[in-house]
Amino acid sequence: MKTITLVLILILINILPSWAFLNSHEFQFGGTGWVKRNSVGPSGPGPNIFGSEGIQASPDGIKLEIKKIDGNWQCAEIFTFGTFSYGTFDLEFSLVSRIDSNAVFGLFLYNREIPPLYNEIDFEIARWGNSENNNCQFTVQPYEKTGNSISFSKDAPMKKFRLLISWTSEFILFTLLDNKGRVISSWEYDGPDIPRNTKSRFHINAWLFDGQQPYGDGILSIIIHKFEYRDIFDNQD
Repeated sequence: MKTITLVLILILINILPSWAFLNSHEFQFGGTGWVKRNSVGPSGPGPNIFGSEGIQASPDGIKLEIKKIDGNWQCAEIFTFGTFSYGTFDLEFSLVSRIDSNAVFGLFLYNREIPPLYNEIDFEIARWGNSENNNCQFTVQPYEKTGNSISFSKDAPMKKFRLLISWTSEFILFTLLDNKGRVISSWEYDGPDIPRNTKSRFHINAWLFDGQQPYGDGILSIIIHKFEYRDIFDNQD
């Protein structure tokens, strides 16, 4: 019986498209299983309410959107069912326009079983409530520590981007490219806070800074077109 079940699962994986909802809370995307976050009440980051109404799939990718549901703003977050260690994370995403000053889009590694820093490695698109701020940052937690974060602006005529995060025992390399492969920003971190080779999940979210309502000066959604993980066989501790 177990053999038959395994065969059926393998068949389904081969015939499913690059995206496919398996049930109301789980789906396949980029060859990886994902889970939609649903919170009972307000919770971090923010705090905000997180639900599945703002998560939509299509052949073009996965859309995460901050939406007003029954009078309340609801944010969106997805995370991988499985975990990852050292390797390269390769994502493509698009923004149709300038983002809202109170919106935050995060693409990051996180292990909730290792507080207080949770092995967090972040790329965030946000203005943190101020329209004049830079709108992107690479971070290795703790973010407030000197040398653990850089910010920059990615304002450019194109709307599609590629993000590479290479995590090793000796360094973390972040690279953001435009749709023609040109580097917008690249940063190598080799400081003391590189997370050890423990199992982390990859998260993608769209949320409101400090739980405040949208400022009204930009978009509230991001579309993820591609997710790929490549193991670099770096098994050092």
